[in-house]
Amino acid sequence: MMNSMTGFGRAEGVDHGVALRFEISSVNRKQFDAKFSLPKELSIHEGVLRAQLAKRLARGSIMVRAELNYLDDAPAASRIDHAFLNTVIREARAAAEKNGLDASLNINQLLAVPGVVVPVSALSTNPEFETFMLGVFDEALTRHIEMRRTEGAALERDILARIGEFEAIVAKIRTLTPGLPEQQAARMRERLKDAGFNAEADDERMLREFVIFADRLDVTEELTRLDAHFSHFRSLAAGNTPGRSLDFLMQEMFREINTLGNKAGTAEISPLVVQMKTGLEKVREQIQNIE
Repeated sequence: MMNSMTGFGRAEGVDHGVALRFEISSVNRKQFDAKFSLPKELSIHEGVLRAQLAKRLARGSIMVRAELNYLDDAPAASRIDHAFLNTVIREARAAAEKNGLDASLNINQLLAVPGVVVPVSALSTNPEFETFMLGVFDEALTRHIEMRRTEGAALERDILARIGEFEAIVAKIRTLTPGLPEQQAARMRERLKDAGFNAEADDERMLREFVIFADRLDVTEELTRLDAHFSHFRSLAAGNTPGRSLDFLMQEMFREINTLGNKAGTAEISPLVVQMKTGLEKVREQIQNIE
């Protein structure tokens, strides 16, 4: 089964006084590459989220975005460090008395002193919140993968239809290859004769060259290998095979088709070879999007 590398998934959840949303999107990339855009409260969990992502996705450029909003009943996101505040007040009054200054203190000014108001980190380190967060993330990832599978299934149907077309072309070429060496040898005799060379049938050296020439024109091996590659491709597509393996197999198909075209460059076969090359190039582009 083929999975695309292009996908999107979103999930939301509400708990622990917050509304949390994850969005996971991905595009083509040969390797696994994940980037995160997380609020500061979730940054401590990036390693856990990355590990979950790597377990279920093999390739692609993946972007994970999270949004966290505190609800009205959320616990305070910050608190006053009363011990430090008392120290600030005491030191301020002492300094005012020593220097003969007005000792009146304004609460707004006091709260603006760095260190008096400190953030609460309990949310990010709460095991129950982490379980909730991973549940929302897993739901977004599942939806993301479902989209990859849907797109991958469409790609698979189109690609396998093209493989069927290639098999039909190879079958047609096979009907055109019997007697091909003899036909080419006859053409060569005519060309030699037209050029003024003696191309008698009983010339031992000429016969030897014709045998070598005929052997080079035999495309049975290339046609057999192409059939094997098509069968192997179908087998790989039916399993959970990475796109890298399919891409490598496409290179092998191109190699055999190029050899076939060089050997059997007749007016009947050459257009079929060109047709197959064009189709293979389209399949190769599609495979670049397979995970």
